Amino acid sequence: MTKKLLNLLLLGLLLVRTGYGQFVPPPSVPNPFMYGNNVNPDARKGSGSYQLADGSWHQAQKMAFDGLRLTVKDDGKKKLVLTAAALHQLEVGQDTFLAVHALPIDLDASDFSESVFNMQGVRVVRLLGEPRYLLQLPQRPMQLLPDRKKEFKEAVLAIVQGCPALAAEVANGKLGPNEIVEIMRRYVACWPASSAGSK
Repeated sequence: MTKKLLNLLLLGLLLVRTGYGQFVPPPSVPNPFMYGNNVNPDARKGSGSYQLADGSWHQAQKMAFDGLRLTVKDDGKKKLVLTAAALHQLEVGQDTFLAVHALPIDLDASDFSESVFNMQGVRVVRLLGEPRYLLQLPQRPMQLLPDRKKEFKEAVLAIVQGCPALAAEVANGKLGPNEIVEIMRRYVACWPASSAGSK
């Protein structure tokens, strides 16, 4: 029995000496609101406005949005915390976030989305927490763009086919799902001025 304990002790010392027996703390579980630089990429602070689900607009000097809820704390007023269910949209600085339930599409997705492009009736919306995009064209229903390259290419080529240079870059893979804002910016710029409002 003593020989067995001595062997285990020696094995333990050997493992510690070689580094295999050292305690390694488990990796910390990342907080979804904190990142390496302690900044959530979807978080915004500043002045702005928000629209409640009832359609009323409100201005605020001190707003903090963390991707899941909006906190409003203006001087002399009680702190107000609003989730997506209570909001239609909010604007902090130059950024606009939309409650997914308020979008003209039925989705089982995150609570908020960010409007990343909105020009001449073309709107691109990014779902927060997901690399997924929604696209709305004038006089057309909003659609969820495919996230797979092949399906994305087919869907976007059907839209931009009237812009040959842009269509060629999408077709050969130079522009893909990560460049949807650039694709739509160039698509809008490609429209003839006389027909821009009718597409």
